[in-house]
Amino acid sequence: MSLSPQNPRTLPAWEKLERCFEDAKEKTLSSWFKDPQRTEKLTFAVGDFSIDLSKNLIDPDITKVFAELANQASIPERASAMVRGEEINSTEGRAVLHTFLRAPRGMQSGVMAGGINAIEEIQKVLERMYSFAREVRSGKIRMEGGKKVKAVVNIGIGGSDLGPEMVYGALQNKSDGAVQARFVSNIDPSSFIEAVKGLDPASTLFLVASKSFGTQETLSNALEAKRWLLKGLGEKNLLDSEKEAVARHFVGICSMEKEGKAEEFGIRPENIFEMFPFVGGRYSVDSSVGLSLVLSLGPDIFERFLEGMRAIDEYFFSTSAEENAIIQMAMLNIWYTDFFKAETHVILPYNDYLRKLPDYLQQLTMESNGKRVNLNGKEVELSTGEIYWGGVGTNSQHSFFQLLHQGTHLIPADFIAFANNSNQLEGGQEEMQERLLSNFIAQTAALAFGTEEGTQEEKRCPGNRPSTSIFGRTLSAYTLGELIAIYEHIVFCQGVVWGINSFDQFGVELGKKLSQKVFSLLSDTESNLAQVDSSTRRLIEWYWEHRS
Repeated sequence: MSLSPQNPRTLPAWEKLERCFEDAKEKTLSSWFKDPQRTEKLTFAVGDFSIDLSKNLIDPDITKVFAELANQASIPERASAMVRGEEINSTEGRAVLHTFLRAPRGMQSGVMAGGINAIEEIQKVLERMYSFAREVRSGKIRMEGGKKVKAVVNIGIGGSDLGPEMVYGALQNKSDGAVQARFVSNIDPSSFIEAVKGLDPASTLFLVASKSFGTQETLSNALEAKRWLLKGLGEKNLLDSEKEAVARHFVGICSMEKEGKAEEFGIRPENIFEMFPFVGGRYSVDSSVGLSLVLSLGPDIFERFLEGMRAIDEYFFSTSAEENAIIQMAMLNIWYTDFFKAETHVILPYNDYLRKLPDYLQQLTMESNGKRVNLNGKEVELSTGEIYWGGVGTNSQHSFFQLLHQGTHLIPADFIAFANNSNQLEGGQEEMQERLLSNFIAQTAALAFGTEEGTQEEKRCPGNRPSTSIFGRTLSAYTLGELIAIYEHIVFCQGVVWGINSFDQFGVELGKKLSQKVFSLLSDTESNLAQVDSSTRRLIEWYWEHRS
């Protein structure tokens, strides 16, 4: 199929939406809710979730136009091209096969990517991950001094950190406690210090996750981990061979093209797990990047996580655009971005275990769709990408909800909650859960309908603030997998309509290159600063003057 995008503004459905918008902007949610069937018409069952779109600035007729737009923009065809292994990541000449990471076990596929059978190689790596984790958790694989692994420290950044840390935080109460997981990403020395605080070097396993095995933040932390390990083992008189200690205590997760770099670091070939070029970092939590999760939570929990993602894949690929809540949510985001000119989108999980979800979705959405050029290499004519942010409710109600209710910005909100709590308290648990959910439910109503006319103006909340309610049964590995896959497909659909490549991230590279240049200047007070701008020069000079 042709990768050339259509300008969405030229599509008949876009013209229809322009007319719909002229009508919708004059209406209120209060008037729309006079339709007694509204909620039923705009609520979708998606896996274990009920997704209620009724408190959004749409009506059922608009959702029909959303479906027309999705079809005219060729979302179904593009989705089919993705799973056929076509190189829809055209700027990098790559297939996009993250959905293959959770394909059914034993599935046969002839899709070749980079000269390999994608499904076969993915499942080989998954089996190696499970086998390695079982041997580590059982104590068959041991560290220096014969100690069992008690902690695994994942060293990575971006997609090699945000996904695993978010999932571990969400599911940590499911762990049997045999192996705890910690995460270090920031090159700030404090990040590493806090990550290893209280750990015994003799029972700590490090995972170094970097596709290129050359990411500066990750390598700097990995080298510090090596120093920390060798120093700690030496103090315990457990260090017979530095080479053997590193080989026992370090695992590499990288592209096989960079396997040699991992071996140079001191990692054994059998302890290197492949990252595939056809899976972007922000889509890789269910790949070898999730090894920290397999080790800490166990293979069975990780397998349930994959099953949840797979269930949503099947729903997305098999459900028509009009009935497909994922497509409808994607079109809804475009509706707010390009018609209502909303610039941000807030994520509000009413579950403390999901406190890292907004951070995870920031990368997934903003790195994917933060693009100013379409697939033809020309500047887009519309706003693309939303600024994702958020925090855990009910805490957020006491920080930024004031702006949501009475500010001048239109900010669509996704409220996420679960009917049942993941934990049981000896007393009062049911009441606390119901208080939590009463906030979840009440806030969406308050945003939608506001306060009555005639209320003192400074106290009045105008309402008509849109929100989506995503209500699940219980947070589990399976439902978390479902939730992540829902957002992955939303991002994909938006990118198709906007005609951009959701799978490259060239904007990330410039800062990396410049930081290397500045690093070389910072470390040498004899550096020639005439080559940099006056602000950069002054910052470097200020550092020289004030460092201790």
